[in-house]
Amino acid sequence: MFSAFSHLLSDPLFNEKLLLLKLSCYPFNMSLSEEVNLLAKDVKDWEKFLAMASLNAVAPVCFKNIDILKNINGIDRVKNYLGNERLKIIFKNTLKLTIMKEVVRLLENANIKFIAIKGYQFIKRYYGDVDLREIGDIDLLMSKDDCMRAAELLRKSDYDELRMPYVHHIIFFSRKYKVQIELHYDLIAPPHCFRYDLNEFCNNVIDYKDEEFSFKVLSDPYELYMLLISTLFAHSFMPFKARNIIDLYVLLTKLNKENIWEYIMRDVVKIKAFNYLLVSIKICHDLFKLEIPDIFISYISEKSFIKKYKVFTQYLFHYIEFYRDLKHGKNAAMLQIKLADNKMDSWKLFYNYIILPKEYILYSRDKLKVPILIFYLMRFFQLPYRYIYKSAHSFLNRMRRKMRLFI
Repeated sequence: MFSAFSHLLSDPLFNEKLLLLKLSCYPFNMSLSEEVNLLAKDVKDWEKFLAMASLNAVAPVCFKNIDILKNINGIDRVKNYLGNERLKIIFKNTLKLTIMKEVVRLLENANIKFIAIKGYQFIKRYYGDVDLREIGDIDLLMSKDDCMRAAELLRKSDYDELRMPYVHHIIFFSRKYKVQIELHYDLIAPPHCFRYDLNEFCNNVIDYKDEEFSFKVLSDPYELYMLLISTLFAHSFMPFKARNIIDLYVLLTKLNKENIWEYIMRDVVKIKAFNYLLVSIKICHDLFKLEIPDIFISYISEKSFIKKYKVFTQYLFHYIEFYRDLKHGKNAAMLQIKLADNKMDSWKLFYNYIILPKEYILYSRDKLKVPILIFYLMRFFQLPYRYIYKSAHSFLNRMRRKMRLFI
């Protein structure tokens, strides 16, 4: 039944992870009902399932779909837990929306033009209900001049700037609720590992209006490019979070209906995210029975793609389990050791399949490949921000010592 993931069957939490992903499907594909019920009957550790649902921020969608499960022992307790997690996310979203309204009002009063990206507008447009997914950061895209003006405005208001080595956006925190606001004047930091025209992004916008906001947002195809860019390059070591897969499924379902893949494919190739898009489509097909567009079928059947697909799905399944360790300050050694146990050269896989550009790599005397950009290292090891104030030399030495644990 699960032949697409047969290479992952040795995972002790295979049933729990697969159920988590399938139950997170939105909108739920009712043809999956029988399969999901069979999986649920094989789940041995519901505590782990609930912990992973919470850590991956998919508890609200799981709660919405939980009534699909029939005649499962202890399902009422599972439903109560997911319901409580949903209420926590609704509370967090309420706080973030309060801050977002303040920021938008400040920018509009100063006549600063911006495009709302990711976050709230994505959830409202594609999920339809803001309570189904946790709003992450408040992300706004604007010209560099407007970004500097907006930053000065926030500094004078109730916001603290977070000093980080990014050169494509400026980060602020609300003092009141510690909500993160990111003012983007570029999509990722240079040197770019792909080429794109930012003006093209800014010109492909539509007007969005609801009961809360009225602002510019990206058109559907450019939302896909943004999602690919933000998940693949901004989190280039670990792009496959469970909720990213759900986001992609929600958006791919809509794009399938519009059937504009030939137009989309041109730009996806241009930003070097083609393989990632292929993997995303195949994962959504295997998990949620997403129909594969004809234009991609020949690529997905190639042997070289199948090999990459196995690697990506392995990262997806491992990341679900280790998300807490990566999120809360521990380094990634546990994840790497687990991959090494499976006789896989983990660092080689990172370099070959996660598309790190060669410009980001240097060779030290001990022949370790070390990403040059410090913020990539910080994202990978999820180190506390205090490390950023140390010199680059001592930081890289520290990373080399950590890498010896698993290279």
